[in-house]
Amino acid sequence: MKKQLMRVAKTTTGNIIKTILFSGTLTITTATLHAQALKTASQETASPVKSAMIKHIGNDNESMYFQLLLNNETGEKFYLTVKDQDGIVLFQDVYNDKKFDKKFRLTKGETEKVTFLLRSAKDNATQSFEINSNTRMVEEIVVKRM
Repeated sequence: MKKQLMRVAKTTTGNIIKTILFSGTLTITTATLHAQALKTASQETASPVKSAMIKHIGNDNESMYFQLLLNNETGEKFYLTVKDQDGIVLFQDVYNDKKFDKKFRLTKGETEKVTFLLRSAKDNATQSFEINSNTRMVEEIVVKRM
C-alpha cells in the first residue's frame, strides 16, 4: 500500500510540475504574439507618405527648384500629383522607390501656388505640401548729401 501511495504522489507531483511549466510556456508565447501584433499595428499606421519632406534648393532667373524626399522602407506604391492654384494637374506619376529623391523645377511667374500631394496606395494616407511664391518689386530711392 505504501508503494502505491508513493507512486501516485510522484505521478501527481510530476503532472503538477509539467502543468506549471506548460502554463508558463503558454503565457510567454501569448505575450510574444501580443507584442508582435502591437508592433505590426503600429507599423501599419506609420505610412511612408507621412515621412515625406520637401525642400527649396535654389532659384535662378527663370525657375525655382525643389527636392522631394521620402523614405519608403517597405517599397509600397504611392502616387505623386503636382497641381497649380486652379487645380490643374502639372505632374502625376506612381512610384515604389525605397529611397525616393526627386527634384522639380517650377517656372517663376507661371503659378503663385503649387500643391504637392502624396497618397499611399495601401491605406490611402495622404500628405500634401503647398508652395506659395509671391514676387514683389521693391524700388528703393536713396538721397545722399554730398
